[in-house]
Amino acid sequence: MDEVIIKEKKVIRLIISGITFLIVCIYILTVGIIERNLFLIIIGGISTVLLSATLIFIIKNALSSIPLLIIDKNGITDISTLFSVGFIGWQEIKSINVRKKSRKEYIIITAYDLSKLMKRISPAKRVAIKLNLILKHLPIEISALSLATADIKFNGLVSLL
Repeated sequence: MDEVIIKEKKVIRLIISGITFLIVCIYILTVGIIERNLFLIIIGGISTVLLSATLIFIIKNALSSIPLLIIDKNGITDISTLFSVGFIGWQEIKSINVRKKSRKEYIIITAYDLSKLMKRISPAKRVAIKLNLILKHLPIEISALSLATADIKFNGLVSLL
């Protein structure tokens, strides 16, 4: 199999949207502090921190030449989100399916031994993936939304796999 590298493009809209939402979150936090409203402070603070981290990740990936996804003869390397597991060898993959959940499409990768994959990733990612499991997300899923800025359409990726 030839190596297929899927890179990000068209992220300007995503960055502008992120900055807009970040400004709204900072405004909510500021109003909460001025009015001494604990609810607004908590919502504004958490939203500001999470959105800032996400925006930094998006900008960092846009400025670097790190691809979202690499598919080659050895396996799949998923770097499309903060919670991606990274490299998964073909011999570690039990199945690849497409699932629709809440009107969003996902590529679901089922591994033979998930605990082996979890040991290879950082503790922070491990915690994030465990939180995703609590929220009923599967540990290895590639969202059509996370590939919205990619240089390949979701259906094109599905046909490659």
